[in-house]
Amino acid sequence: MRRTSGDKYDVIIIGAGHNGLVAASYLARSGLRVSLHERQHRIGGAAQALDIFGVKTTAGATWSGMLRPEIAVDLQLHQHGYTAVPLNPQVLAVAEDGRTIGLFLDDIDTASSVQNYYGEPRPDVLKDIHRYEQHVSRAARFIESIYPIATSAERLNHLSRAHKDVQAFMGSSIQEIFTRYKFPEFLKSALAAGALSLTNSSTSTDGGGFALAYMATANTAEIPGAWGIPRGGMYEI
Repeated sequence: MRRTSGDKYDVIIIGAGHNGLVAASYLARSGLRVSLHERQHRIGGAAQALDIFGVKTTAGATWSGMLRPEIAVDLQLHQHGYTAVPLNPQVLAVAEDGRTIGLFLDDIDTASSVQNYYGEPRPDVLKDIHRYEQHVSRAARFIESIYPIATSAERLNHLSRAHKDVQAFMGSSIQEIFTRYKFPEFLKSALAAGALSLTNSSTSTDGGGFALAYMATANTAEIPGAWGIPRGGMYEI
């Protein structure tokens, strides 16, 4: 873009990845003059397509669960062909002996997966899985309630009014949280993996519960907590 000395902008955004593009779109829609800068020769950031040894793949982003449904509507992504498909199972944990447990969108499928692993129905394990999912979901819904709050002070004030169970969950370490549930360690490791990728910390670090809950703020095809992938790959966004 050629600029003149008289050009003025209300906002300058550095980086035309998918987050920068969304921010620029909303700011421009509000009437502000936006200047968007990208050092690469194409936009999209981690969601852009790359050719690796003749295979088309994403530059880094793999799942679209954190693309808020309201953003897809506001930017009319569906009119341009965007459709996300929920992962099913949402989590697939693999034991050392190769057996698996999957956490599916349907509780019946999850129960079948647990039964296949143990060789018998295990309502006690299912009960703890369900209890864990309820605790994570409750904290996730609280985190979503904070999104519209602008300042850190207001967010902290909102947090102080959260239910004590939600505060305790978000402030606890992942290690501490998982001592409360009696399902296999390899399943706990699979559940913790995504949260640890966000925090770059250990399972003993306080606040791990917040990361677990944040991962559960995903939403795909209007299913709260569900991760998914766009038809055609992330670069189709």
